[in-house]
Amino acid sequence: MSHRYRSGLSNRTARDKNPVELKNKNSGVSRLGSTTHFYLWTALKQIGIDADKDIRILQFGTSGEVAAALENGRISVAALTVRNAIRFWIRGGRFLLI
Repeated sequence: MSHRYRSGLSNRTARDKNPVELKNKNSGVSRLGSTTHFYLWTALKQIGIDADKDIRILQFGTSGEVAAALENGRISVAALTVRNAIRFWIRGGRFLLI
């Protein structure tokens, strides 16, 4: 399975070579119960991670705040809008197309 995609679930660092390495780490969404929360939950399920048990999902308020938390290392993975994903993609961030 390829771990590169253009938008959606972004992994902040190249250190996590296997999606299973995301277990027990923090992830983020703008609002719990939002579309991005559902997307994150679904994307994690696609790579074998149970979002209800294997990862902590934090609420940040805006997609920009989620992207900032990803950039500064507060979270390890996030579902991003295309606008916010572009800056990680340009720098070689890892993505997963679902």
